[in-house]
Amino acid sequence: MLAGGATLVVQQPARSERRHLRSTVASAAAAARPPRVGRPSKSAAKHEAKQFQDLARQLTRLTEKQLVRLQPLVGEQVVDAVGLAARISNRNQGRQRQESLVAKLLRESVIATEVTQLQAAVESVRTGQGIIANPAAEQQVQLWLQALLADDVAAATQAFGLAQSSGADLQQIRQLLRQAQQTEVQPPPAATAPPADAAAVPPASRPTAKALSARKQLRKLLQLLAEHAAAKAAEDEQ
Repeated sequence: MLAGGATLVVQQPARSERRHLRSTVASAAAAARPPRVGRPSKSAAKHEAKQFQDLARQLTRLTEKQLVRLQPLVGEQVVDAVGLAARISNRNQGRQRQESLVAKLLRESVIATEVTQLQAAVESVRTGQGIIANPAAEQQVQLWLQALLADDVAAATQAFGLAQSSGADLQQIRQLLRQAQQTEVQPPPAATAPPADAAAVPPASRPTAKALSARKQLRKLLQLLAEHAAAKAAEDEQ
């Protein structure tokens, strides 16, 4: 009630206007949210998980000799886990759990673009079409990779010399090596209390996600160099 008996009337917005206002605010809030980057869809993640699970099941059906042929591709840890699963009866639920562990190890060590290649390798070994990789070359690759990551000058000289003679992209190798050496501080477990002399203990480090990806690509390039060196050595012996 105002002076002189006048009444102040506050006009409420119509229902349609209020609905439009809420819609506008919600749209603005949604636009302000940061987009999800790099997160696969549920269907894609489910399909990938099934691929690795099927691959793990196929590996457990191979013989020990066949698994040895695949070790350069999947690694010793996967081969050991597969061997353990193969010794468990199909009727035992423990086998399914072990196969799931194999699938988990494969997801951690094999990038998505290599799944098809690994499936072809498994089929090739299963049908007896030959050895997938040269064990000596794979051993050389592992030695090179460890030495390069540790800034070993002799290993770098040898690897870059072979790369240059084979026509490989030296700049790409150097770039991958720099990325592969990137590390980050590894956070301690939440339940673990820091020691009394924590200040004197340097924090643990681990490779970054980008470094792990670069190491896989670097391994591929080193594999080509090792195979090139092995082929050249075979020619020299003839």
